[in-house]
Amino acid sequence: MTMLFDVSLERCTDPIPDAERTLGGNVEIINVDAAFFPTNIEFPLQLLMDAWWHMQTPYPPFAPGEGKELTRSPVHAEYEELNELFAGRKVRVDKEGYLLEENTKEVRLPKVKATDFYRDELGRRRGEGFDGESHYIMLAPKPAEFSRRAAEIITSFTVEDPVGLPEGRSIDDLSQDELGELLDAFTMPCAYFTATVSDARYLEHIPTGGVTWSTAFSGAMP
Repeated sequence: MTMLFDVSLERCTDPIPDAERTLGGNVEIINVDAAFFPTNIEFPLQLLMDAWWHMQTPYPPFAPGEGKELTRSPVHAEYEELNELFAGRKVRVDKEGYLLEENTKEVRLPKVKATDFYRDELGRRRGEGFDGESHYIMLAPKPAEFSRRAAEIITSFTVEDPVGLPEGRSIDDLSQDELGELLDAFTMPCAYFTATVSDARYLEHIPTGGVTWSTAFSGAMP
């Protein structure tokens, strides 16, 4: 997975309307393939989902134990569902492809092949593998449903004018070589953004004091 941006997120503490539902952030270009600043509402939801995913592992800079707190939150199931909508749902099977029960990992009765049961939900490039628990296949993502949920959850998203660009130039003006020269000189173009969510619980997994990490999300849909 190619990292495109360094992102920073923090919950807003300023005395502004809806502060408890407002997220502040910074997006910094780190890859010449990301010569843009995402402005669609799917992007902040992708970042919130990415932070949630990292906390399950957790990878630095997410502290061990933070993910455990999140799994006890009612919003945990929503982020799991959002992840499945974006990336596709993992369906557990035995080595012959028969559906397994989720809780017991025993073959589901009556026996049925997952590819037959989910025939209408398989993508053109069906993923499959073994994750240490069982064999599995991946169902197709549902980008339209993810976008619908993004419109419900992200009630506003504003990206400010970027900084770190040559004077009088926009990010759209730069050639890939020019952007590469900026990155090589550690002059990363960046932009601050704010996003408001429909319910403050969607921000409860963002650590106090904020967090910064690299992401492959760009607002693009599968």
